[in-house]
Amino acid sequence: MNISVEQSGGYAGQTSRLADIDTELLDPGAAQEVEQVVRQLSERSAQSWEPVGADLLRYTVTVNDGGSTRTIRVSDDGSPEVSQLMELVNTLLARSSR
Repeated sequence: MNISVEQSGGYAGQTSRLADIDTELLDPGAAQEVEQVVRQLSERSAQSWEPVGADLLRYTVTVNDGGSTRTIRVSDDGSPEVSQLMELVNTLLARSSR
């Protein structure tokens, strides 16, 4: 599974790529953890909402899994619903080879 995370918005309104990761390059335990969080995010993103706020940070997580590509978009409004995405982003940043 290949995963990339981009951050956009904020005061400057810029977009930057935060992480690119191939879970096949991780140890099996870490790969399983990351893939599980991505699956849970995918399920929850079906119930998406777009909070109001011009300066909110927005994250786009693109997942390529065996030829299937899906995109998960979340705005960081500080709500508990976003905490799982932030955990994934931090995990990916820690493990990213960028």
